[in-house]
Amino acid sequence: MTPRIPDETRAGILTWFRAEGQRWLDELPDTVAAVAAAWGFTPTDTLTGGAVSFVTGGTLRDGAEAVLKVAPLDEDNRHEAAALRVWDGRDGVRLLQYDIGRNALLLQRLRPGTALYDAGLEWEEEAHIAAPLIARLAVEPPPGHPFRLLADDARTWRIDGTLRALARRLIATAPDRSVLVNRDLHALNILRDGDRWRMIDPKPLVGDPAFAVGAMLRDRRDELGGRPDYEALLRRRLEILCAGTGDDPWRVAAWAACYAAELDEPAIAASLLRVTASTPSMSRG
Repeated sequence: MTPRIPDETRAGILTWFRAEGQRWLDELPDTVAAVAAAWGFTPTDTLTGGAVSFVTGGTLRDGAEAVLKVAPLDEDNRHEAAALRVWDGRDGVRLLQYDIGRNALLLQRLRPGTALYDAGLEWEEEAHIAAPLIARLAVEPPPGHPFRLLADDARTWRIDGTLRALARRLIATAPDRSVLVNRDLHALNILRDGDRWRMIDPKPLVGDPAFAVGAMLRDRRDELGGRPDYEALLRRRLEILCAGTGDDPWRVAAWAACYAAELDEPAIAASLLRVTASTPSMSRG
C-alpha cells in the first residue's frame, strides 16, 4: 500500500519542518515499507487527525489490529514512545513496537476510537471523564528517565511580570512528588476503547501533577474563550477536575495561566490569571 498522506498532514509537516519535512515526505513510502515488513504489519486505511504525523491502521500477522504512526523527530515527540512504555497500556494507548531511527511507533488500535471531543457530551461530563484518567496517569518516572523537567522548561517560558512571578512561585513551592505529566492532554487526545477511555499522543514532562490538570482546564478554549461566562465555566471545570484528581485548584489554575501565556494566548491567560487570583490555595505556598 502506497501511503496516502492527507492534505492537512502534508501541509502541517511542510509548515513545521520545511525542507527537512519535504525530504521526510519523499522517504515516507520506504519508511512505511521497512517497518511494516519488520513488524509483520499490513497497512489498510490512512487515519486522519495527525497534524504532523502519518497514521495508518492495519493488521498484524496474527490478524490483530494495530496502528502505525510515523513522524519527523522533534522535541515534541522525541520521548513519546518512552512515556508510553512507562504507562504500559494503563490508561494510555499501548506501544507494541518502536523504531527509534525512523521514529515509527506501532500502537494498539482503539475501537471505536471516538475522541472525547466528538462524543457529543457536555463539557462538564468531559471533565468528569478526564479527571480520573489524569490521576491514574500521574505515575513516578523510572530512575534515569529521559524526560525534560517541567521546572526547567518553565524557567525558559517567554512570560513576564505577574505571570513570571507566578511561575517562580510554582517552581519554588513544587510538591515533593514529581510525576510524568502530559502537557498536551485534551479531548481530541482521549479516545474511546471499548467501555473505557485512553490517552494518545503524549508530550511528556516530569514535574508537578497539577500541570497536567491545567492542560485539560484550558481545553476547548477556542470555542468557549469568547463567551461572557467563560471564567465561570473555568471555575466549574476547575472544581470538577480537582475533585477527581485531588490536586490543588490554585496550582492547577496558576500553571494553566502561565502556560497559556507561553503559548501566546493572552486573553486566555488573563482569564486564567483572574481565576487563579480568586482561588484559595490548599498549600501554604
